[in-house]
Amino acid sequence: MIPVEDKEAADWFAALRKGAMSLDERQRYDSWRAHPANQAALNRMHELWGELSAIREMDIPRAVEPRRKRGLVIGGVAAALAVVLAGSGYWYVVGRSTIVTGIGEQQTATLSDGSVVALNVVTRLHYDMGAKLRQVALADGEAAFFVKKDHSRPFIVHAGGYQVRAVGTAFNVSDRDGLFDVAVKEGVVAVQRDGGGGPEIHIAAGQQFHVPVPAAGSVALAPALANVSSVAPQSVDEWRLRIVSYQDAPTRTIVQDVNRFYDKPVALASEELASRRVTLRLKMDERSETITNLANMLDADVREQNGVDTLVPRAPAR
Repeated sequence: MIPVEDKEAADWFAALRKGAMSLDERQRYDSWRAHPANQAALNRMHELWGELSAIREMDIPRAVEPRRKRGLVIGGVAAALAVVLAGSGYWYVVGRSTIVTGIGEQQTATLSDGSVVALNVVTRLHYDMGAKLRQVALADGEAAFFVKKDHSRPFIVHAGGYQVRAVGTAFNVSDRDGLFDVAVKEGVVAVQRDGGGGPEIHIAAGQQFHVPVPAAGSVALAPALANVSSVAPQSVDEWRLRIVSYQDAPTRTIVQDVNRFYDKPVALASEELASRRVTLRLKMDERSETITNLANMLDADVREQNGVDTLVPRAPAR
């Protein structure tokens, strides 16, 4: 008999991989996982999934869902997961040492060394937990890392022409839209140009390092303290709660992020609006509510044009 909490965890595990949840689903999910036994069951699902990523081949017929490959898992708690995924029409095949998320999709996985990685929407990550070195390549996107201490095996994240080295700490790395950012929640990390060599700087909890990604064929600039600023530790990975914050950011950057959370795109009606710099905090809930809130923050109206929700600056009141 499969424990009730494991069956429910499998249900939620499958739901999380279907894409963005509705506001009601997200509230029910948050309420369910608030119970320690339920969160523990969900953690077991993530751990199992991380272990399966190390399997090179599976002699099982595979089905393909339109946007993501799916694969069957078997045995013990995995059997419950397989039943739920199969019943939902979602079959996962996770490539060895690779995790990928799509639009609106976030994932959390426990790596073989015991470290935990959380992927934001539209992110691709490769990892290799070797005997002497633990390495991760963030090819595109954003991820938070909660590193298990192991002084004999440094944990290194490669992204944006830089490498971030940690032993045991919690930090966030982003490589999006031509910008590289690392923010530290707990502990200290060392940042230097990828490949090693050259100077390195240390980023402590409550700090972030933010620089442009070098153009293809160019070498990243040596990291400098001039590119380090303060950040609230609690905000480092608040995207895991589907909350995004911006400080003096162009509106086009915000819309680019919004379009990673929802299938139907949002556009900006003018360059003036796209380049406007704003400071705001936005919760990615039910899509129509999110777009309405964003429009109000920008003093804009939402108009559908050719199947696209377009933000148009409001005309001055007469």
